[in-house]
Formats: sequence, C-alpha cells, structure tokens
Amino acid sequence: CHAAKEGARALVVVQGPPRLASLLNTYSEHLHLPLVVDTPTPSTNPLQVSLLPDTVDATAALLRHYQWNSFAFIYDTDHGADKLQEILKNLGDPAPEVEAFWRAYNAEEASAFARQLPPEVGRLLLDVSEKMADQLFSKLSGSGRSFHGILIRPVGVVQRGSTQGISKLTKFSVVDEGSDLLKDLENRWKTLEDWARRPSGKDLPDSALLSHDASRMLHTTFTRLSREFPETLRASVPTDVDCFNYSSGMPDAAEPFQRNVVLGHGVTGNFQFDEQGLRVGYSLNIIESTPFSLNKIGDWSDATGLKLTGKTLPPITAFQKRDLTVRVTSILKKIVEYQKKTMVQIPSDILRSQGLIINFISIICNSTYLYDIDADCEKASDSSWPGFEPAFMELAGRSTNHMTTPDYPRGKV
Repeated sequence: CHAAKEGARALVVVQGPPRLASLLNTYSEHLHLPLVVDTPTPSTNPLQVSLLPDTVDATAALLRHYQWNSFAFIYDTDHGADKLQEILKNLGDPAPEVEAFWRAYNAEEASAFARQLPPEVGRLLLDVSEKMADQLFSKLSGSGRSFHGILIRPVGVVQRGSTQGISKLTKFSVVDEGSDLLKDLENRWKTLEDWARRPSGKDLPDSALLSHDASRMLHTTFTRLSREFPETLRASVPTDVDCFNYSSGMPDAAEPFQRNVVLGHGVTGNFQFDEQGLRVGYSLNIIESTPFSLNKIGDWSDATGLKLTGKTLPPITAFQKRDLTVRVTSILKKIVEYQKKTMVQIPSDILRSQGLIINFISIICNSTYLYDIDADCEKASDSSWPGFEPAFMELAGRSTNHMTTPDYPRGKV
C-alpha cells in the first residue's frame, strides 16, 4: 500500500514465497494495480497474469511417452495435491498408480522419503523448485539406486551436469537457448553482475529471466495505457490518502493485460494470456539431464502437443551398486598341488602374494566375467610362472590400466 502511494503502478512477484501470490492478488484487486506472478495460478482477477505456463497437459503427454504406470509424487506447496489431481484427470483411465506422495519442505525430507520407497519404485514426479529437485538428486546419488524424475515446474536455462549420481531428471525449459534475445541478456547480466560475490548456481538465474520478461511486458502495457488513459499514470499520490480507500484511479475500461492478444515478446516467448491470466501460445523444450549429458529430446506446445526430436537417454547405471558375480580360477590351486606333490615347502609370502592377486582381481572387475588361467600356468624351474604374465595382462587390459609385475621373484602386483 505504501509503495502504491509512492507511485508504484504494478506488483511483480518473481520467485517469492508460495503464498505471496495469493496475498498480493487481494491487494491487486483492492488497489486496482496490475499483478504479474511467475507461478501458473488461474485467477478471476482481470489484473493478474502468470509469466510461467502451466505444464499439466505437457506432463500428461510426457507420462504417456515414458509409459509410466506408477510413480511417487513429491511436492512443496499448498496446491501440490490439486496439481496431481489435474494431471491424473488429464490422463484419463487407466491412470498411473500413485505409489506414494509426500509434502517435503526441503531436499533432506524429500531424500529421506525417496530412500524409503520400495526398490521397484524409482519414478518420481516432482512439483518443487528446480533448486530443490537438483539438491534431491544430489542427495540420492549415494543411494546406489537409479531414479528417474520429472520436474513439472517450468525452468529457464537448464545447467549442464545439474543431475548427479546414476539417475535422470527431465525438465521443461520455457526459453529458447538459441534466441538472440537470450544471448543479449546473458551478455548484459555478465556486465551487471558482481562476479566476485556471485553465489554458486546458474550463470543466468531464472529470476533474472522472469524479471526481464516482466519488465518488457509492463513496458508494452503501460505504453499503450499512456495513450488511452494518460490520467491514470500519475507519478505519485498525496501522502494523506487512506490506504484502505486508495485506488490507482485506473478506470474499469482500462484492461492492462488484454486477453488472447500478443503483448510483446521475451526470452520466454510471446506474451499472450487467456481469460484466467494463464499463458497461451507457448512452447516448452523437454530436456533430459544426466550426470554427464544434457539432451533435448523434443518440445511441447499448446498448439501441436508433444513432438520428439531425439532419443531418450536411459538412466546411468555404470555406478549403480549391485552384487557382482566374479569367478576366478588362479594359479594358487596349482601352487598348493605342487607343494603337496613334491613335499617342497613354498614360502608363505608367495602364497600370500597370490592371494592378494585374487583380491585385486575381485576389486577391479566392474561386471561379470569368468576367468580361467590354469591352463598354461605350470610352475617353471626358475620359480616363475611364464603363463601367468600374458593371462593376467589380458585380464588387466579388459578391466583396468593398472600396471603389474607378474613374476614374483621380480616384484609384486
């Protein structure tokens, strides 16, 4: 109210607390001030619009593409459960089974919930912030399990390598990373931002993208209003005006955000809104993020639906913990047989060295192999095993680059 008295002509919410948008909607209606929010919140207030598009239809299309027949749902707002119901209603019958759902207030709670899910439940539908989703998958990286998540909240530029561990996270990006407008904004942001104090995270945060687009749209809006209703754009009001009786003076005929009309263009696309203030005429890039790659698999638009342009990436499993089947037949058996047959005592350190070789083999193997190097490992008269060198070097070459000195009299592994 005090900001309005000082001349503020609009209210803008970018990455604020979840309940702030609904609170400011009340002020917007009372003070008759345009309101721009970032969350896709339907509203009957003709002065409110949402910068970020709704992803219910896009999420349903992606669930059909991935053929998810079940998943767990994690959310962090009061409207999370309602959003889930919208998605399930869009999918129709038979809808996927919701194995479990949980409201988490931070990544720690979400991680604890995900770790308790049964092993067969590795699909997560997330209605949380991008930061929380990335932190969640970072915490799950040490679980030894492979998860696949879909973040239903649209984001800006997806940072490479944001997903850690052995999992995959699919995101909806609302920006065209090849646009000249985005490149110009990135260059200006580097000039304006204090790099010495920059927090860790994206080079161009979503808050900067949304603030940029809100400014462009409001500039277009008030440029038009200044021509049609110049009296409503006074710079300030008397300080003795009662806030409870204050109004911006904008006549009801002044519609700041015309519906179903393009109100300009930004890094998130054309500014166009329906009767509830939600974005229309937009497109979303579908990005799959793994620890080592970032892959755009297609896009979704409210005009054409889902279009896939690339192959989907499987979850990374190379580092997944699992029971390894390693079967090794070593020369240790031959040494013991030779000792019994000839009654010659083999030094215990030689036997211990060969035991270490077996342990070494079991450690370096990262998949299932069958090794049998008995055939040409007969003991020679000079206390070396000539067949051991090529056999062991072949084994080492298939699993690691560790160098070895195969003959014990000349050294150990």
